[in-house]
Amino acid sequence: MGDTLAQIEARPLRMIAMPGAHDAGMSVLTASSDFSTSCNTQTQTVPISEQLQAGARYFDFRPVTWNGEADFYHGHFSAFEGKYFGSIGQSLSTAVGEIASFLEMPACSKEVVILKLSHYTLLEKCLDTADLVVGQPFEYENFQALADAVLTLNQNLFTSSGSTSLNDVVLSEVTSGTSGRVMVVFDLCGGSNTGYPLSLVAPEEGCFSYNNAGSGDADLVVFDEYYGSDDLAGMDSNQQAKFQSYSPAPGLSFLLSWTLTQTDPVLEPCILDLANTANGALVSAVQDWVDAETITATKIPSIVETDNLTDACVALQACVSLNYLQS
Repeated sequence: MGDTLAQIEARPLRMIAMPGAHDAGMSVLTASSDFSTSCNTQTQTVPISEQLQAGARYFDFRPVTWNGEADFYHGHFSAFEGKYFGSIGQSLSTAVGEIASFLEMPACSKEVVILKLSHYTLLEKCLDTADLVVGQPFEYENFQALADAVLTLNQNLFTSSGSTSLNDVVLSEVTSGTSGRVMVVFDLCGGSNTGYPLSLVAPEEGCFSYNNAGSGDADLVVFDEYYGSDDLAGMDSNQQAKFQSYSPAPGLSFLLSWTLTQTDPVLEPCILDLANTANGALVSAVQDWVDAETITATKIPSIVETDNLTDACVALQACVSLNYLQS
């Protein structure tokens, strides 16, 4: 963002394309249940610190915890006969620390990071055995502890004293200090589980609300619907149709979910193989959308989200090209 500041600093965030990391905390498998392997659980190959260096500015983090555990971990789980199989990945404390270290670097004073928290799951136990696990929604005290965990970002947090739409905040208004800023948004729906309590939304402290339904009340409203299959052409067509139906407006952003999903979690291709297929086609697909005038200078995806976001970040290349489109 700092390198392209002259181009984007006067724009609201909804008109700035930024690379996003899907299931950002799943570069490692800290512990796994039965039936869970790197093939069906791992979505990234480098930690959030390196994703930041590669250009990622939007992070999809899905916190899980269990009784007696002080930290949270990124959880990647699927339901199976009333229980879950899956893995936990990077801890939230390390992710928060890596974001803070990055934003405090002198060269990063004009960078804005969005940390999106969703899919909150309270596990019945730590994954210290190979059994399937039971998951349930967070309890209120878990949400309180989650808020406390991200508030450790303190001076790096973007805060607001009044009602505001993060979609419409102008970049130069966010990056007016000596370090970069992180916007922490909590999903009010929470995936398949109970969403973040409205009573804990506190913009003046840096705790904002998030809604991915493309409408409704929240501090950050995003149209975000993934494809859900492993067919590249189908995913391209699916996301293009959704983008065509999207009408840019204040208070709303579009997330281009450039991700392929395993159709059978016990069979190959693995998630990372699917990611490499999708990533290899991203830049040309975005150019095709531009040539067809599906994407224009006044209608761009605000977030381009991928798996396996590394230093060869094709999402960064795509986003920079979108930010330089001319009317």
